[in-house]
Amino acid sequence: MRNKKRAVLRALSLCLALVLVAACALAAFPASAATVSDWQEKYDELEEKNKQLQQQIDANKNNANKQKEYIADLNEQINVLQQKVDLCAKQLSELDTQLAQMNAEYDEKYELFKQRVRANYMAPKQSLLSILLTSGSISEFLSSSEYFLRITKSDKELITSLTEQLTEIEQRKTEVESTRDQLASEQASLNTKKTESQNIISQLNSSNSQLASEKEQVAKEMAAAANEIQRLINESQSSGSYVGGPLIWPLPGHSYISSYYNEDRNIAGVQDVHTGIDIPASTGTPIVAANSGVVKYVRYNTTGYGYHLLIDHGDGYYTLYAHTSKILVSAGQTVTKGQTIALVGATGRVTGPHLHFEVYVNKVRTNPLNYVKYS
Repeated sequence: MRNKKRAVLRALSLCLALVLVAACALAAFPASAATVSDWQEKYDELEEKNKQLQQQIDANKNNANKQKEYIADLNEQINVLQQKVDLCAKQLSELDTQLAQMNAEYDEKYELFKQRVRANYMAPKQSLLSILLTSGSISEFLSSSEYFLRITKSDKELITSLTEQLTEIEQRKTEVESTRDQLASEQASLNTKKTESQNIISQLNSSNSQLASEKEQVAKEMAAAANEIQRLINESQSSGSYVGGPLIWPLPGHSYISSYYNEDRNIAGVQDVHTGIDIPASTGTPIVAANSGVVKYVRYNTTGYGYHLLIDHGDGYYTLYAHTSKILVSAGQTVTKGQTIALVGATGRVTGPHLHFEVYVNKVRTNPLNYVKYS
């Protein structure tokens, strides 16, 4: 249980750290003169924070569920102990009844015994000789003397027997009371553990409320960053007229699409709407430019898009290539259609190596499959 408490405390400490880090991230937004790359980097950082917050929320929920299971187990143990305590109470009641009955019988027999002893003491002493002389026959003498001796012996045996029974019942009662007290102590210990677990659940729920609030704020900031990226792209000067011609498939030899444009997804606990298409391939597979143009920017992020680049094809047409393992061109470089510009990788927020490909028309992100087909 101590290990569980330490784990929960560490989790709660991590929650606080995440909240502070997220708060710092929100306060460090790019200035108004920032570039698309700056805003994209900030967006990626926020996306990573969002992922971390969601992971911590899930971890807290998991811990809370484990605590609930633990409490259920404690309740079961407490109920079993209560049944035993109730049984002890019933046994003690029965023993008290037996003691009362035995004490009454003992008092009654002991009083009769005292009366006979007193009567024998006050009566003229009778010896066996006097009994013999007053008996009408040998048979009468034997009978009278045996009865006389038997009364004395019987009374003594009865008192002794009652005393032994009373002692035995008292001992049994002491044993049952000891058992009852032990069970009550175990119950108290389990109830203490139950209260501790309930407090932990309360702390976890409180932490999740705070994390959810931070996550909501991060989501708002992500939306603001995305809008700013789009605004800057819309306002940016294109490299000129569109270079012309259709776009070509950016990953030759790999036609399978694992995630489509505008698809609702949940990756590592982060819910989002997909902004392009994902084409799986082995790490190191060549990625080619979908059309000729100028490399607008190159980013080497460890979150979000990972290593990615944006190519300006003129007149508001752009293509983006993300999660690469290596970028082979630089910002401002002119590239030609079909030129190898990067290699497939798994950088940023991914579940495996693939190319994330986006298309912008009139500087607005759109469905790539409306403009490019595998051939």
